[in-house]
Amino acid sequence: MVEVGQKAPDFTMLGDEGKPVTLSKALGRGPIVLSFYVWDFTNVCQGQLCALRDSLGILQQMGATVFGISTDSHQSHRVFKQQNGIN
Repeated sequence: MVEVGQKAPDFTMLGDEGKPVTLSKALGRGPIVLSFYVWDFTNVCQGQLCALRDSLGILQQMGATVFGISTDSHQSHRVFKQQNGIN
């Protein structure tokens, strides 16, 4: 398990559009916030992700990019983001 503040191992995942996103390449653009959550449409996860959404301006001022990571489908992510104003 990776602890808060500990360096995450490099990995590649599929982004919302189905294109590969590699952590080491994203880190080349600035700091990364990784938010792991169980499912898109659960109260706890929705609260967690909406709190990140509400903090996005501050995080972007710091040059950070936020990645939300779960096992839900790309379609589920797109609908969840649209319904919750997450981009």
